[in-house]
Amino acid sequence: MAHIEYSIDELIGIINKSGLNTVITEGYDDYIAYKKVERFVDVYGVSFMPVGGKRKVIELYNRKNELTPSKILFIMDMDTWVHTGTPAEFVSDDIVLTKGYSIENDLIEDGEVVQRLMNDNEREKFYNEIDSILSWYVHNVEKHINSDFSCELKSHPNRILSLIESGQTFTYNNKSIFNQVKSDPIIYMRGKTVLALIARQLSSSTRPVKYSKDAIIDICSNFGVSNLKRVAETVKEHFAPTQIGSEAA
Repeated sequence: MAHIEYSIDELIGIINKSGLNTVITEGYDDYIAYKKVERFVDVYGVSFMPVGGKRKVIELYNRKNELTPSKILFIMDMDTWVHTGTPAEFVSDDIVLTKGYSIENDLIEDGEVVQRLMNDNEREKFYNEIDSILSWYVHNVEKHINSDFSCELKSHPNRILSLIESGQTFTYNNKSIFNQVKSDPIIYMRGKTVLALIARQLSSSTRPVKYSKDAIIDICSNFGVSNLKRVAETVKEHFAPTQIGSEAA
């Protein structure tokens, strides 16, 4: 479904006109995950607002002094900060960052769908494909970090695997990123890539029961424990009414 793209000025106007305490999130697809968190804090009258990507969340954060609701919280994916570290200017009580590369990673770890839904053969194929694209992934992470516009991190795994099967190879210099991702690809590899690789197994034509990417994320958000709970508790704490006498004299 198409979504209206608003400018930053328009988004500031919408937030201020609503007057509601607001949680600003990245993409519209993220709402599948965050709707459960929204229900958790519904008693505080908090509005969750996807704005169309991390760049816009950052721009709104940088202009937060123009936002009139008394409390605002910003939720962002780590993205490649998971490899490089969070920039100091975005370490703030007003920002919640994912544990892994993105919210998809956090949910997949919480939901344990690789363990819960895949049989042994599917699980082996999944991890083999992770290993197959790992050099490609680190090669493109390095490009992204270096602001190389030829970076292809958003490529679908079907295309990546096709390139690799055709004999194309990918070099990289940062062995530490390679080892980091290899140690825990569920957390450190781009979430949408991991999700697509999971869906390759769980939507296979040979499966009696098939799961789409949206279904997988919905299942994960219902199985979810530690990662989604951390976000929910942070949002709740941020917006909970201040108790009289709670501050030290």
